[in-house]
Amino acid sequence: MQGQSRFTAHKIAGFEAALTQNLSIVRVIGAPRYFHFDLNAGSGWNDKAGCYGSPIAFREAANKAGMPAALSFCCEMDLPSARRLQKKTEGDRQTYVVAGRNQDFVGMIPYIIKRYGCALGEAYGSILLDPNDQRRDAIPYEELRHVTACCPRLDVFFNFPQLAIKRMSASVQKGTLKPEFAKDCFDIDEMRDVIGRDHLWIKQTPAMGNFALVVGRNFAKVSHDRKTGLHPWDSELGLLYRERCKMPVDVAEDRHRQRMAKKAGQSLLFN
Repeated sequence: MQGQSRFTAHKIAGFEAALTQNLSIVRVIGAPRYFHFDLNAGSGWNDKAGCYGSPIAFREAANKAGMPAALSFCCEMDLPSARRLQKKTEGDRQTYVVAGRNQDFVGMIPYIIKRYGCALGEAYGSILLDPNDQRRDAIPYEELRHVTACCPRLDVFFNFPQLAIKRMSASVQKGTLKPEFAKDCFDIDEMRDVIGRDHLWIKQTPAMGNFALVVGRNFAKVSHDRKTGLHPWDSELGLLYRERCKMPVDVAEDRHRQRMAKKAGQSLLFN
């Protein structure tokens, strides 16, 4: 099911920009195919937010990047939503819809790639996770790590539900939720292990910081593109965005200002 917050359109625009960058890089490399796997596809349209969903955003990105033949495989657990998406994309021969659990679907990824005659180590593409909540049974952690290990050129796009995780973690600490719920909370700094990628970029939502888009790749050199809003994981803005995932936004912003003021003072001292 699709999220309904007022940040939905902003989130989808972020997906589209980042995927356009990815597709453009692969087109320049000259790879014959691009495989995209959407693990939380929804219906293709968000009625309350008034915008299209991630499967349509990917197709828009593919067209913008000059790779209209890029393949997209969309998984949606809610059957009525999956049927709506299938209806919406029925004229698109490059998009395939699967109704079922994403844990099962992730396990199919290597077989899908092989079916198109591509070696797993040579397959370029992306995996998109946009879970509505933080529950581990909604996010196929173990299955994802297996696929990213055998398919090193599939980049991972993870829409980290930071607000949900912060609220759950706080409730566990206060005692209003049972301790076993803590297993559904993981720190943003665990992301390398969660998605099995070494080189990470991060983009934050404005205002409250409901979520953060994390992009994981197996290579570090990516041309800067202002349209994506992505920043290197270990940059100053990357650190700010990660701290916003773990603490109140005003606290994270204050820590960022203090670091920047300290750096400015050191720069003036030695100039």
